[in-house]
Amino acid sequence: MLMRPHHFQQQQRYNDYLDNQRFRAMNDLSWGFTELTLNNELLAQGKIMIDSASGTLPDGTVFSIPDQDALPDPLHPQNFPDERSRNIYLALPVASDVRNEISDGRRIGRYRLNYADVRDLHSEEGDARTLTLGQLTPRIMSGAEDMSAYITLPLCRISDRRRWLPDVG
Repeated sequence: MLMRPHHFQQQQRYNDYLDNQRFRAMNDLSWGFTELTLNNELLAQGKIMIDSASGTLPDGTVFSIPDQDALPDPLHPQNFPDERSRNIYLALPVASDVRNEISDGRRIGRYRLNYADVRDLHSEEGDARTLTLGQLTPRIMSGAEDMSAYITLPLCRISDRRRWLPDVG
């Protein structure tokens, strides 16, 4: 049998499913940030930017920004038309078995392509090859945006626009 990318993708989906089921069996509330650092300089300018973050999304997706995953663009909320717009989230497109999950520049995808040189650690030669890898593409979104196609994790809440101190509690 000739192994195609589809075989590896299906195996990954199956492994993700098993991991997610084990994760949920442990506790329905085993998600959140294990580490979060916001950029204080940009906060002073009224922008919200993550310097680094790691944790688990409610669907079981593990992230590590920027070590493994893409750094999201800063959010610059202009106004707060209602109370929910003060809530800020880390968001990632929901996983899908029916649509392409790779961002192509025209549409938002769960992943973007990233290239890395990876060494073969299990052979005498130990040669390196450039592999195409998928890197998560999280976004920072306000509660006023349509998040129906995203899995979200509360990031902060804007409590006072004059001082721009987020309420991370």
